[in-house]
Amino acid sequence: MILKTFLCRVRLAATAVFALAMPVGEAVAVPLDVYIATSQQGAQTQIDINHRSYWEFATNANAITNFRGGSFVMKRGNSASGLVNFAVILGTYTDFLANYNTGTGVYTDPGSGLGSIVVQQSLDQTNFTNSFSQTAFTDTATTLAAASQFTAVLWSSVPDVQSQAFFVKQGGNLFWSDSSGTEVAPTGYTSGENLVNGTNSVPGTGVLALAGLGLAARRRRR
Repeated sequence: MILKTFLCRVRLAATAVFALAMPVGEAVAVPLDVYIATSQQGAQTQIDINHRSYWEFATNANAITNFRGGSFVMKRGNSASGLVNFAVILGTYTDFLANYNTGTGVYTDPGSGLGSIVVQQSLDQTNFTNSFSQTAFTDTATTLAAASQFTAVLWSSVPDVQSQAFFVKQGGNLFWSDSSGTEVAPTGYTSGENLVNGTNSVPGTGVLALAGLGLAARRRRR
């Protein structure tokens, strides 16, 4: 009994010393989850077996840590049933097409080098409604290497029929965001300075440049 009481007092004393060593009110740093998003100012773009949206972008001299995926304003058609796929690959859209089967809508990850998948997530129709709402494609956190070229792609194998397809709102800006689509400033990037207006058309080509902070992007509808 005496030994048990002594050990209990030792534990309590150790706990008290640890508590005194912790600064009062000090917040524990939480890594910033980073996504890419658009300003959603443009017309909707259809996502189906024949139509895809993609964004080419490059990091500056600073790597992006805790990169999770993309956050977009999307909806589904009344009869949509199937998956919407999102991926960020290393390289350009040409590297994506080199590994993509346009007939089946299946992308084959080469595993390394150009075209290799950095993050990916697929969501089925239950994650969307018939009204536009913010939708996050979230993968396990990873790091986007500094001074590297990447391409983000949204695609699906659902039929090219409006009622069975998915839709994404496009915009004139591309930026780093959180899962809700709110702009954030990762380390080495400045909030508000990484947005440059671009042009978008559907169908057609929209060019977005964020070269000042190393994020350059191009969006096309195919």
